[in-house]
Amino acid sequence: MGRAAEVIAEPRPWDAEAESWLAKLCEDEPGGLAELASEVRAGRCDHWAIFEDGARVGSFVTRIDTMAEGARDFVITHAAARAATPIVESLLPSMEFVAWSLGCSRMRLHTSRPGMAEKLRRQGYGLPETVHVKRRPDEF
Repeated sequence: MGRAAEVIAEPRPWDAEAESWLAKLCEDEPGGLAELASEVRAGRCDHWAIFEDGARVGSFVTRIDTMAEGARDFVITHAAARAATPIVESLLPSMEFVAWSLGCSRMRLHTSRPGMAEKLRRQGYGLPETVHVKRRPDEF
């Protein structure tokens, strides 16, 4: 049996590769990719580069939200990686360590992919709410 790939994340400045990985995720957002890049450059969010066996295979963005009751959430706001990269199994535990080390009491992320949701469930993540979205029609 072959060895498991080493998947790591490193905090990095916003770069063209981050834009390449995350552009599709921002297509439907009001501020788009430019706003996400601005948030990272201003220090309101952090960009992380994902590496598998030394090769860049993705990017994700995080922020810390302070909730009304004072709890701090470590939030993965955007994430994209090469399809075969075992992000949930290999990378999420180390990101949880980062979150707990920063004094966060919860880790939060959104996905619209059922397969990802199932992987998260197997890692102990719950589904505290369901979000429904209705887009405004172009014509009234």
